[in-house]
Amino acid sequence: MNPGVLFLPVYRASTTAFLLGLLVLAVIDFARISSGVPFLSGWLGLLAMAFFVYSLHANRLRYADRGTGLAALPLGIAIVIKGIGAVVGILPGAIQSMTDFAASRGVNTEDQQALAEAMQDPAFAESWMTALETDEALQASLQAASGTSSFIGFWLVIALFAIWFAQMKRLGGSLESVRDTTPSMMNPEPLTPSEPTAAPAEVAEETAPEAAEAAPAEEAPVEAAPVENEPVEEAPTENAQAEGAPAEDEAPEDTASDDKSKD
Repeated sequence: MNPGVLFLPVYRASTTAFLLGLLVLAVIDFARISSGVPFLSGWLGLLAMAFFVYSLHANRLRYADRGTGLAALPLGIAIVIKGIGAVVGILPGAIQSMTDFAASRGVNTEDQQALAEAMQDPAFAESWMTALETDEALQASLQAASGTSSFIGFWLVIALFAIWFAQMKRLGGSLESVRDTTPSMMNPEPLTPSEPTAAPAEVAEETAPEAAEAAPAEEAPVEAAPVENEPVEEAPTENAQAEGAPAEDEAPEDTASDDKSKD
């Protein structure tokens, strides 16, 4: 597998390369989220991972002789689900943290109405945010919860689309080299095959023997027709000779009778 299919949308990714590439990117993304390094787990790392995922899908579409615009569909849906997953993952921990903070301020947490009123107070929310900024352990806990749920949501969508992308068949013929592919990621046009597909050649090979066998069958009746007509042409000739012979024999008898009458 060419490693370039993971990073730049200018190559072609077969089914095997596409699936292996997704697996490699998923492992890298999990390591990125688990590292806890702001440079990697922040927005910059997310944008880099999104670009790599787009490149791999674009290369898969290019291999199938299709435009690369469709590669943005799974990525866009996956990012939306990733955001929803982050909120769902961080929400339980955030609610528990706010409940503990409210209890530390004397709010009766068993009274749901009183707890809800306290949480809706802007001053309470501001105080809780200040406490959250100073509590590094709580920040790490919330970040881990949101990162795990967002990771699952993102790659679940990518895996579902991977089933579709992996089953795509090539529309054109084979290519002579990688240079025949789209050289720029700004050009979404599909590939132009440099060789014809194998299907027309097979059809031509199957049609040629059939045509060769059919040609003599059509000429056979034409050659046999004169053979059948030859006896028909000879029959009248023999009859004419048979009927004409007595006529020639009778002619002298008539002449002799005429001579006797004259005498």
